[in-house]
Amino acid sequence: MRFELYIVAGLAILVYDHLLNWDQELECVWKHRHWFITTCFFVSRYVALAGQTINVVFSSTFASGDGAENVENCFPWTTLQFITVLVLRGNMEIFMMAQVFALYERNRLLGIILALWFLLSRAIDIYSCLDAINGETDKFCIPKKSPDSALWFSAAMVFNQSLLWYLTFRKYRRAVNEGWSTYPVIRLVFRDNSWVVMAIGGVIVATLPYTFYVQQLDHVIFWYVPFVVPRTL
Repeated sequence: MRFELYIVAGLAILVYDHLLNWDQELECVWKHRHWFITTCFFVSRYVALAGQTINVVFSSTFASGDGAENVENCFPWTTLQFITVLVLRGNMEIFMMAQVFALYERNRLLGIILALWFLLSRAIDIYSCLDAINGETDKFCIPKKSPDSALWFSAAMVFNQSLLWYLTFRKYRRAVNEGWSTYPVIRLVFRDNSWVVMAIGGVIVATLPYTFYVQQLDHVIFWYVPFVVPRTL
């Protein structure tokens, strides 16, 4: 099955990336004593790795099983995939919001707005997940019809990233005008948020036409989501 090869390829890239960057990870992250940074990093790296590993096991089982057996296992597999993506997305957004909050010198009003919007986004995620996993699937657990909630899920993600990028750009533009844009922190946050907008935006732009015109989208994209999202932290 072709999608099984995609999932294995995603896991191979993740493992290679972990091995390639282990020395830097040990030096720059695990020796860091700030719990928030280490927790966000752990979730982004190792939840993605664990989720993709289990994903490979499920896909291998489906490749060797019959249609009736596969349909019975669709719910746990699809649920696992959605939970992995939602955890990674939530972790990415809370880290980015913390960066923007710090960039604005811990402005209380901005912090409250970001916190409330974070909770609302998680509610949209949960609604989208529940709507999607209850849909009808074929013998390979690919939805026969994309849920309507996919539009809300995508719109919320685009809005979140655009809002955080705009807040960062606004601060960066002020820094340029006032002559302190060379500070490493503001350049780093602006660079990272720009990368996230391009990466996540590219994924959504590439998959939305397929989702709503072909009306099938599930394991087709889940192989690379656990790879793309951790790279944004």
